[in-house]
Amino acid sequence: MALIGFVEAVSIGKAMAARTRQRIDANQELLGQGLANIAGSLTQAFPTMGSFSRSAVNISAGARTGMASVVTGLLMLVTLVALTPLLYHLPQSVLAAVIVMAVTNLISFAAMNRAWRAHRDDGIAAWVTFFAALLLAPAIDYGVLIGAVLAVLLYLYRTMRPRMVLLGRHADGTLRDARVHGLPTSEQLVVLRFDGSLYFANVPYFEDTVLEQLASFPRASELLMVCDGLNAIDATGVEALEHLSDRLSQSGIRLSMCAIKLQVVDVFERTGLSRRIGPVNLYRTAELAIAAIAQRTSDPSIETCLMPRPGASVNAGNPAPRADAAPL
Repeated sequence: MALIGFVEAVSIGKAMAARTRQRIDANQELLGQGLANIAGSLTQAFPTMGSFSRSAVNISAGARTGMASVVTGLLMLVTLVALTPLLYHLPQSVLAAVIVMAVTNLISFAAMNRAWRAHRDDGIAAWVTFFAALLLAPAIDYGVLIGAVLAVLLYLYRTMRPRMVLLGRHADGTLRDARVHGLPTSEQLVVLRFDGSLYFANVPYFEDTVLEQLASFPRASELLMVCDGLNAIDATGVEALEHLSDRLSQSGIRLSMCAIKLQVVDVFERTGLSRRIGPVNLYRTAELAIAAIAQRTSDPSIETCLMPRPGASVNAGNPAPRADAAPL
């Protein structure tokens, strides 16, 4: 109940903040709800949370601060004590119309369409949440919960198949998708870039994709993983890299990695993966890695296809990499 109440309150707050161009602090909202419910528990009060209908009516009436709730509470008290006989026969449809008109102003179909254009998963989550809240009304908290669970599931599904590309040297000196730009590649050195976090959900896809790419290069003796897009790795990902390194070693292929972010390097060090792969196979940049691999393999196709061309600017302001530069 506390989780549903918090999710609904934050959703309400975000809708109001988008309209008023203000900022919502979810931590402060959680703290406020927690203190309110702790205080209420001392007097046997019901669990409380933000009200979507009341908030919509307040903001439509021009409310800007918490004082509006104090004024509303005082007016409700006066109404209950003195005006109940006058309002007793007021049809409920009138009260419903007030709430519907206020809530309608907080619904933004343009925002949901924008989410759909930005990413299909976000659009699906937005529209499913909207229709679930309509169908389950007045229990709109379940609609919000359905939307939250769906968003998590769609995120997991999206990250299960991260992008992995075969890299080649572009005319401007950068490494780019070889298949998209039609770039030449070396038969001895395969350079792959993995974009995303390596964790339990996408490890099978990672392993299958690497082996599938290598199958296209039967003469390959070197695999370089460019890890500038690898933001995080868990224990399953570490185990997958260990198994991949061993499997490639048995096939006569040497695994090297470069451009590894600090948080990933820390995991490598704590788990011993750096020693398993070999410190000499971990490089700071792709340029250093390619130069070192070209030197030890003496393969002319590496220099022809992957080394920077004369006059091309790879990293403006940085000195050209040396083949004997120290690894990571």
